[in-house]
Amino acid sequence: MPTVMVPKHINKRALKNKALSVTLDKKALRDFVTGFHKRKKKRRKEAQKILQEKERKKKIQDRKRRKEEKEIALYGRVLSSDNNDDAGLENEDIGDDGEDMENDEPLSETKTYEDDGTRIIVTTSEITPEDDDMGPKTVGPVSTSYTNKNPSSFAKKNNSLGVKKKPQKRTFKSKSKAKKGDKKRGAAKGKRKGKGRK
Repeated sequence: MPTVMVPKHINKRALKNKALSVTLDKKALRDFVTGFHKRKKKRRKEAQKILQEKERKKKIQDRKRRKEEKEIALYGRVLSSDNNDDAGLENEDIGDDGEDMENDEPLSETKTYEDDGTRIIVTTSEITPEDDDMGPKTVGPVSTSYTNKNPSSFAKKNNSLGVKKKPQKRTFKSKSKAKKGDKKRGAAKGKRKGKGRK
């Protein structure tokens, strides 16, 4: 018969009464106790780095947005794309010598709006540096109406196209309510006691 090794039985009472050994590492204790301030400074520094990174990204986004708005205002569209990121600008509007080439598209636009009896023509155009006087300019004859209507009805129609007036606030006079002992008031209105609708 083969011999089988049976493990030695471990007494549970011996496990319960096993002494707990604590060793004191003075260096680890000193690092833990004096480390509160260091860890706090480290957390603050990391938080400040995160805030600075957020500020930097926000400034970059603002700069990019202002640049796009400026390009839209000057050229009517965004010239640089997000892929360029201020490096290697290759725009089709910039020539070899670095000067802007003239756009083939017109910078003025005319729109016509028609309402019941009114036609409005709006012409938008670019303001050039030669236009020093900022006064209003008459581009051409202004047509106000294309139907045969009398001027009074046209003026009424014009009033509805512009700014809408706010209606006046209605005020009501408050009536004093009759009190229980007020007999004169009931008699003046023609009310009699005991008579009502049948």
